Amino acid sequence: MKIGEIARKANTTIRTLRYYEEEGILTPSGRTAGGVRCYNDDDLKKLMAIQMLKKLNMSLAEIKNLINARKENKIGGKAAKKIFKKLQDKIVEVDNEIKRFRMIKQELERTKKLVEECINCENEIDPEQCGDCNYKEERRKKSNLYASFYN
Repeated sequence: MKIGEIARKANTTIRTLRYYEEEGILTPSGRTAGGVRCYNDDDLKKLMAIQMLKKLNMSLAEIKNLINARKENKIGGKAAKKIFKKLQDKIVEVDNEIKRFRMIKQELERTKKLVEECINCENEIDPEQCGDCNYKEERRKKSNLYASFYN
């Protein structure tokens, strides 16, 4: 497939593919007699793997090191150890992000529930008016996000 086709399939740009080639991250599997880049399904899989690693906040240098680990190490076990360690570290980072997002989600759900209790409020939106609300202080203690909306 030509560069435009692989770019469309991977939802990226031709410029990105050319940049990856310049950086030695993704090279086309071949070229036509006219010099047009040709990619195959393995190249597409590699590109999608690169995109996934980028979504995990890996730098292009880190991705390049992973991709080239087998080329740079003459002993298979050494390359495997390098890849294994990087993947292991990334799993720990992902687990930490998942925990962080769970905490954020809990805060959002808690705040949503507190705000839901205000849906039928007939008072004017006024800090003084909300000050008369019997529930304001109790709710503010339950959620920092809620407190930021109702200050």
